Order: sequence, then C-alpha cells, then structure tokens
Amino acid sequence: MKQEPQLKAAEATTPDAKAEARKKRQAAAELPIPEAVSALAISALAISNAADTILRKADAKFGLADWAVLSALGAQPEPQLLGKLGMDLGVTRQRIQKQTDELQKSGLVSVSATAEDKRSRHVALTPAGKEALAATASLWALEMAKTPHLGEMKSQAMVQRRVDRIAHSLNRTLRSDKKEAMAAKKAAKSASEAPKTAN
Repeated sequence: MKQEPQLKAAEATTPDAKAEARKKRQAAAELPIPEAVSALAISALAISNAADTILRKADAKFGLADWAVLSALGAQPEPQLLGKLGMDLGVTRQRIQKQTDELQKSGLVSVSATAEDKRSRHVALTPAGKEALAATASLWALEMAKTPHLGEMKSQAMVQRRVDRIAHSLNRTLRSDKKEAMAAKKAAKSASEAPKTAN
C-alpha cells in the first residue's frame, strides 16, 4: 500500500504524462492571436528600450534605431536603396530618410542618387560607419557578458525567424492598407473632378 504513491509518481514522469502536462501548460498560456501579438510587441518594446539604454550607457554615440540601420547596411556588400532599407526595417520612408540624413551628417553613411532614377537614393556605410558598427558590437558583447543566462537561450534562430515573420506580416498589412487608402482617395478625387470634365 505504501508503494502506491511511488507508482503514481513514476507514472507521472512517463513520456506520455510529460507530453500531456506540457500540452496543458501551453493551452493555458495561449492567447488569441491579436492579444498574443500585442503581448509580443510590448515585450519587444521593453527589449528595445533596454537595448537602447545599454548602448547609450556604453557610450556608443547612437541608440538602437541607428544601430539597426548601420547593421542592416553592414550585412549587405552593396549599397542599399533607401526605400528598401526602410521597408526591411519596418519604418516609413520619411523616418528612414531622416535617420540616414542624421547618420550622413555624423559621417557614418554616404547617400547618393542612383544612376537609373535621380529621385532614388543609395545608402552605404562609410569607413567611419564600419568602425562605429564594429566598436558598438564589441561594447554590446561586453554588456551581454554581464547577463550570462542570455547565452543559454535555446533555439534563438528559430525565435528570431518567427518574430521576423510576424514583423514582415504586420508591415505588409500596413502597406496594403496604405495602398487601398491611396487608391480610394484617388478614386474619390477622380469622381469629384468628373462633372467638371463633363462640363
């Protein structure tokens, strides 16, 4: 009779029992999609704010948003189109233009018109920008070494891919909404001008 609790404990540790317990935990933690994405966005904002503070505290000369631009440029061998850079980072053309203008004033990036279209602009890292990016990466590594458990996170690449997919989907939806709004505005303008043309 004394062995019965031991048997139950043993049964609870079988692979099937563990899998069932894991399913229950996951089901309890799952949120409807809008709330789940909202919670993820809030967590991402908290990470972003902390990372921005760490960079500025480490005297990196710029915050996370600018580092993201420099990193995106540094990851590509060729200069990047300004519009594509903004799209990849999920920011508006006006915002990426303002950022690159500031980085250009700091001597970290160069901006030039494309040969095909003078209105389009290419952005590239300058030698000073490459040095700043490398120095900031070293500062970042030193700060991260103070929190060793971060290096123990498993499946970082998978998590990043999933977060990137969510960001891409949200930005694609926003761009689609913007196109629809512009098309509706254009149609309304054409409709209002039609009687004038008829007259």
